[in-house]
Amino acid sequence: MFRGFLSTWAGLIVNGVVAFLLTRVLIHGLGNFYYGLWILVSSVLDYYGLLDMGVRYSMQRFVARYGGANERQALNETFMTGVSMAVCIAAAACVLCAVLLVVLPGFFGLTGASRHLFRVLLVIQTATLVLDFPSRIMGAYLCGLHRFDLHNGAGITWGISRGIVFWSVIHLGGKVTGIAISQLIIVACLFVLYAFFVKLADPQLSMGWKHTSWARTKELMQFSFFVFVTDVGDRLRFYTDVIVISRVLSVALAAPFNVVTRLMEIFKMAFFPITGPLNTEANQLEGQKKFAPSKHLFLRSTKMCALLAFAGTTVLVLHGRDILRFWIDEAFTSNYSLLLVLTIGYCVVLMQSPSNVFLYVRSRHKALAAWTLAEGLANLALSIYWARQYGIIGVAFGTTIPMLVVRLGIQPFYTLKVMDVTWSEYLSKSFLRPALVTAGVLGIASVSGLLRRPPNLLVFAAMMIALGLLFAALSYWIVLDGGERESLRHRGALLMQRVKPKLATSN
Repeated sequence: MFRGFLSTWAGLIVNGVVAFLLTRVLIHGLGNFYYGLWILVSSVLDYYGLLDMGVRYSMQRFVARYGGANERQALNETFMTGVSMAVCIAAAACVLCAVLLVVLPGFFGLTGASRHLFRVLLVIQTATLVLDFPSRIMGAYLCGLHRFDLHNGAGITWGISRGIVFWSVIHLGGKVTGIAISQLIIVACLFVLYAFFVKLADPQLSMGWKHTSWARTKELMQFSFFVFVTDVGDRLRFYTDVIVISRVLSVALAAPFNVVTRLMEIFKMAFFPITGPLNTEANQLEGQKKFAPSKHLFLRSTKMCALLAFAGTTVLVLHGRDILRFWIDEAFTSNYSLLLVLTIGYCVVLMQSPSNVFLYVRSRHKALAAWTLAEGLANLALSIYWARQYGIIGVAFGTTIPMLVVRLGIQPFYTLKVMDVTWSEYLSKSFLRPALVTAGVLGIASVSGLLRRPPNLLVFAAMMIALGLLFAALSYWIVLDGGERESLRHRGALLMQRVKPKLATSN
């Protein structure tokens, strides 16, 4: 799990930095309208992800269980069944694309050249996703085998390649179609890389179509259905806002809203190093009937997610204007209120990320699916209603308010019952120490000048590093208990033992 944690953090840092820098490059290179059109097409295609019906999550779950039990035939059947389903999903995506080419341009009020460009982008992006579906299945297989290093290696390759190629296209005067075509080529290369990694991780894997199994299909689909319903709710919650803004307001307004939601996506990425390996680890513990260690893992992972949520929220609330100013330009600081509203909602959702994982692990995700779908529908309805009255800030409120109602008023009560955890345990072991660290950081920062407005980017970077180090130091002594500190020191020592011989050889 530790190797998966480190490799996921490496992927997070690389892809987060690339996404952060690319947003500025694309906005200034394409302009608000064409960048908004690119984001609109991407938001529409995000819903293509629903076609996998939750298969990827189910793949990781069953691969982790069969791998732990060393059931070779079951692994072969699960992998090939997943690949076969990906092929069917790709075919469905092509059919759906043909329908959307007719319907969507008129729905968004696009005419003339913009109508034609929207259709071109939709076709290219659909082709990209057709190649991406099997890659996602292979990525889920790698995660189920605990090979997060290979999965994240492919993700890092994707991020770096995308950053270099997109920058080159913009620098050479390329347009949004050039961006789309270059992304298609990168995804095609990534498909080959994933196939190589799967064979490297599991040399005994048999990839013949004879291993496709109807029994495995039913097994995956039975678990996947409520994963799919949850996914529908998540997409209504996170990916409808740009569509609402483009339809109710204008395509150009999608650009500033996307800048803020891009920050939220980077905020979410900080939790992947925990929830990815956690899913595999928790499934193995549950499969072995180790319920006490599973409960301990739930409380510990919630504590770490709470710490990350509080830290991220602190930075975004106190320095959100500075981030927007140095990232894009001074004009975008007018969107700070938008950032503030969304940050509150995302904080509440993200600090409870382990709850979602364990509800899936214990197959108690039907309720999660129901309230996530209800939350997504409420988000859609409120965003449309308030967008007409208050503009894009109304869309932000439409997203945040259902989050707060569901994630504070419903989810914790159900999760604690499932995990057999009392409220006193939950609050004291998961939230008390992260809250103390946050209070300590705010106190020290207020007297040391870390909360003032930085005059330039260099000072701002130094302030962010200082805040990060302050959070890390206080967390080490307050959030981590004695056993966790000892484990961290031991892992660090092992890592240094591996690095030193390589450095000596290099020198």
